[in-house]
Amino acid sequence: MTTNNDVTPIPKVSLEDKRNEYAAFFMLAYPVAMNVRWLDTTHPEPDEALLLRTMPDAFLIANEAAALQQTALRPIPSLGEAGVALSAYLTLQSRKVDLMMSHILQQQDDPARRFMSDKIGGAGVAFTHLTPVELGTYAEVKLFIQEEAAAVFCYAEVISCDPKPDSSGYNIALLFNAIREDDQETLVRCTMHLQTKQLRARKQTD
Repeated sequence: MTTNNDVTPIPKVSLEDKRNEYAAFFMLAYPVAMNVRWLDTTHPEPDEALLLRTMPDAFLIANEAAALQQTALRPIPSLGEAGVALSAYLTLQSRKVDLMMSHILQQQDDPARRFMSDKIGGAGVAFTHLTPVELGTYAEVKLFIQEEAAAVFCYAEVISCDPKPDSSGYNIALLFNAIREDDQETLVRCTMHLQTKQLRARKQTD
């Protein structure tokens, strides 16, 4: 017999499942500036409520501006030739806004917590840390993709920590476990765009 005090336990996601989720997304080898603030090892798993409560206003405003720009540009192709000049003008204005927001977001970059990514994707980020970090440790993460005038604030979990072959530190893999859907889509879009730029640059040097 059940009572109102009975609670169905939430199935715990295994480390293997988390690593499979991480591997399911495309990861691009690319250096992106990032801030990492480690949470206490006793900290509960970050959730959407914590994410929205702690997200700096600059990230909220920047993401809203990006969404509005995408909405404004979407119907222009239907205008045909008349839309070409309008599209060019709005794209230029959009770029100005991007540059301004990028400057504002750079103020969120804390040099004391700064790292550079080794790989980045829609599911997580990998970077080099001088000391080992316990698996399951949570972190507050800020990503600054300057080339794309984009920035993302989220929470992540350490799913692997392996010593580097050259003994220069440890390869840390972080799986995003509290991130807005729009931000995850932004990361996917940015990584694909950056990969395209890399491929074009390689063709030009061949």
